[in-house]
Amino acid sequence: MNAEQQLSAHKAGSIADSIQRQAFRTDAVYDSYQDAQASAPGYDIEVHKLNLPTSGRGVYYSERHCFLEYVEAPGHCLSARYPDSDEPRSIGQLIFIPPGFELEWCWEKGVQRTVTCMFEVERIAILSGYDWRWDAVDVARTFDIQNSYLLMGMRKLGEEACRPGFASELQIENTLALMAVELQREFVGRSAPVAASCGRLSTCQLKRVRDYIYASLGDELSVDRIARHCDLSERELSEQFKNTVGMTLRQFVAMARVDRAKLLLADPRLMVKQVGYECGFKGAAAFVAAFRKATGVTPAEYRKRYM
Repeated sequence: MNAEQQLSAHKAGSIADSIQRQAFRTDAVYDSYQDAQASAPGYDIEVHKLNLPTSGRGVYYSERHCFLEYVEAPGHCLSARYPDSDEPRSIGQLIFIPPGFELEWCWEKGVQRTVTCMFEVERIAILSGYDWRWDAVDVARTFDIQNSYLLMGMRKLGEEACRPGFASELQIENTLALMAVELQREFVGRSAPVAASCGRLSTCQLKRVRDYIYASLGDELSVDRIARHCDLSERELSEQFKNTVGMTLRQFVAMARVDRAKLLLADPRLMVKQVGYECGFKGAAAFVAAFRKATGVTPAEYRKRYM
């Protein structure tokens, strides 16, 4: 990173010492406005608005860290390739780089808002005893990850970095732990060594619950309705879901509605009240109140600020 890039960073703080900056090399000049950062010995999470005045290239590499980038908006000017591939491939909303893999980034002129995260699974306490097989990842599938759980996790990490709450570091570590397991399941296979635990949903049960919730956000989603769909009692579902995910079922549904709303707000053709209706809110006032509680801004302010 050259001096001009460092001087152009907004809210620099520890930006020059960031492990993300150390892992990325480029001669291109760009502006990186850092909205937020959350760092600890095992991870570094950053929220940025990137102003890319010209096309450019850069190389990312970390021997120990997993890397995830979630492109909030607008998601149209990035591409990348691994050394053994021929041409750069377009980047989707979420990309993953396993530890020990080098990736060449390419970009066109434009503006983007991103949430980026580097973390070491061995330093996330509850994961230190597992054998992580990142060398088995099929990197061809890492450029555009269609996994709602990982997408939701990145949004949650970004919001926690922007608005840290009670026990924020613990919340981040728990989220990263679940995301690391999900990455292994997504790219290595369901045989990844994850310890079984009493009082938790199985992988299939959790997928069934999540899939049903995301498919039914426009409807009324009571605990009873979800439980009946999953052949569980309300008590079983409520207790086992919280033990598995770390939040109540109602909290998860509320977060999923807001996450869906964020995506729909990117479409300028939709009025704010239409977005609320599509996400299952009973009225405009309820939508605005829930969205403000979750993000700190109204839906209209979010659309104006980030889209």
